[in-house]
Amino acid sequence: MRCRLSLNKRYPCLSREELASLAKSHGCNILEEDSVVVLDCPDCAVAKRAAFARPLEASRDKPVQIQKRSTVTMDAFTARLLANLAMSRKLSKVLEPFIGSGAVAAEAERYGAYVVGVDIDADMLRRAAANTSADLVQADSRMLPFRKAFDAAVGDAPYGRMSVVEGDVEGLIRQFLDEAMCVVRGRIVLAIPIYFDVPHLRSCAMYVHGGLYRVIIVAQSGGGPS
Repeated sequence: MRCRLSLNKRYPCLSREELASLAKSHGCNILEEDSVVVLDCPDCAVAKRAAFARPLEASRDKPVQIQKRSTVTMDAFTARLLANLAMSRKLSKVLEPFIGSGAVAAEAERYGAYVVGVDIDADMLRRAAANTSADLVQADSRMLPFRKAFDAAVGDAPYGRMSVVEGDVEGLIRQFLDEAMCVVRGRIVLAIPIYFDVPHLRSCAMYVHGGLYRVIIVAQSGGGPS
């Protein structure tokens, strides 16, 4: 079945990465790549879960409504983009290392993933409990109490003026990426500040607001691009 989608004109890099991830996780072939991408899939329902790419013959699935938000809660479609890049699907085991209010977890769960959410902030875990069905663990994501337990890790690293994290954010991210190699069997997808890009990993940049930009990286456990 052929499913036609258009790339996001503002974020073509991210929408191409999203479609490649959806194709890989749902057994689709990419037949064309231009302003319109054609996926040859067993079922075109996969096109409806696209966040940044736009299905041309169907409407997108409506985003999950987050009831208890915070000032740093990620918007629903960016959260779904991250879940798609992490190849979240039925029965996959997904770690969200900085769960916050649970926006990414809610989108991953929507498509059948089992999510474990970690946060060092107890207040954020209470918010996540109201928004998701994830199993929640209060812990430091630089010292995770798991080993090779997950198919993917995905999250929005804490940064910016509204973050409760103090100190060296770049060090936090580097330490988490090292830790994730011991915890994750598959993909690691992370939104990070633009000033801390990881040149040997695939990445795309996106504007957030004001003077704030983020980079979204896609890596494979074991090192290097997935």
